[in-house]
Amino acid sequence: VLPTTYTAAHNSPQYCLLLTLLLATYHSTAYYLHCCSQLTGAALVLVRVSDRPGVAAGIFGPLAEASVNVDMIVQNVSADGQATDMTFTVAKADLERTKVILQEKKAELGYEDLIAKDGVVKISIIGVGMRSHAGVAQTMFSTLAEKGINIQVISTSEIKVSVLIAEEYTELAVRALHTAYGLDAA
Repeated sequence: VLPTTYTAAHNSPQYCLLLTLLLATYHSTAYYLHCCSQLTGAALVLVRVSDRPGVAAGIFGPLAEASVNVDMIVQNVSADGQATDMTFTVAKADLERTKVILQEKKAELGYEDLIAKDGVVKISIIGVGMRSHAGVAQTMFSTLAEKGINIQVISTSEIKVSVLIAEEYTELAVRALHTAYGLDAA
């Protein structure tokens, strides 16, 4: 299998969206890691949102109705069984509209505070072989740490690890991760 490089850019610079896919690295009989991507946007944190059934639907239903595309969603485990924090990302262009929608639903959702932050980027490493190779996430975390890049949010799946970092570190992070996983050698 020959490594291939694909690049796609969002057609509106307003979104500051850049997606770079690098396909490479054949390891054993399965792909170990074949993609490193980046997506720039904004993060929102609902602080101490009620920890009860239906709250997530109450948050994301109105956003979907308003055509707000939500990307990364992370909910913390409730320490007291009453309230938890929920973090998610949206496109920069949707940040203000999302804040208004959530502020209008504050009493219904029962959250304590809404923290909104633009200038963040989601960096993801993707590969089917991650299921069978230990240390993939650790390599990502240590590579970013070595470059002095703080991780704000971590989200994982069976084939993907995503982190949210400050936008100013995008190029440094992607280059360092490409090197760490051997993607720049393709």
